Amino acid sequence: MTLNKNDLERLMELTRTATVAEAQVLTHPHLYDYVSAACQEAKAKAVPGIHISASPLPFASSQNGKITLSEGLFKAMGMESQFSPLTAEMKATLAHEITHHTESSLAKTFRLVPIFAAPLVAMAALDLYQRHAKHAATAQETIENIHNAKSEQSQDGKDTILQAAKYLAVATVGTAAGLYFTGKYSKHLEFKADRGALKLTGDKDAIIRALEKSASYTERLMAEMKELQSKLTEGKTQEVSENIIAYVRKPWEWAKDQLHAHPTSAQRGECLASL
Repeated sequence: MTLNKNDLERLMELTRTATVAEAQVLTHPHLYDYVSAACQEAKAKAVPGIHISASPLPFASSQNGKITLSEGLFKAMGMESQFSPLTAEMKATLAHEITHHTESSLAKTFRLVPIFAAPLVAMAALDLYQRHAKHAATAQETIENIHNAKSEQSQDGKDTILQAAKYLAVATVGTAAGLYFTGKYSKHLEFKADRGALKLTGDKDAIIRALEKSASYTERLMAEMKELQSKLTEGKTQEVSENIIAYVRKPWEWAKDQLHAHPTSAQRGECLASL
């Protein structure tokens, strides 16, 4: 089975590199009116700029004083286009991002990672410097002690390698711990932004629907993309044993959940439902 022209164009559309353009007040009055009013209610210091990504996948982000929305998000939220009046689900999504913008919180999360690793790397560098200085001093010893000096230098070399390996291992563990706690903190901020969205909209159901629609729309697009790619390769993709997949999936999913910086839509929906 091969791709026809329409299938190929659709696959290119789904996999294209997203371009981003700034939305204008005149062309997007519904967006700016809602964002301005919500920012005022949230006591934001400034109204963020709004940028539209050409990506067909639904996503929204708030960073560096701007909110980026994908074309796919508008479709997922039930809007005919980015110029249409906002649905309740789109307002809920914007309220979530406005909470992030108001607190400027997401940019702070990844500062935690180097905190765990940097001191350990500095300790390792200091230790290596001290050992290098000792090695240099030993090399200056008299000829009568050169045999002993060589023995000490050899032992120092082994000690240096062991010490470097020890600090590298500790720094690796520290970095992993930084990623872990960064993920936990980032998830906390996502749940907090959902609560902020609930405060701004007062519509818990709309927030949950927005999460469900986004997840469902993404799943459909990914399934369509997989089917088109399968047609492109005429089904000659490499198949992996289901037993192997089942064997590695469980620990992989656990690790991904622990280190991932964003909670799943299901996790966010459960948290909102409990409020």
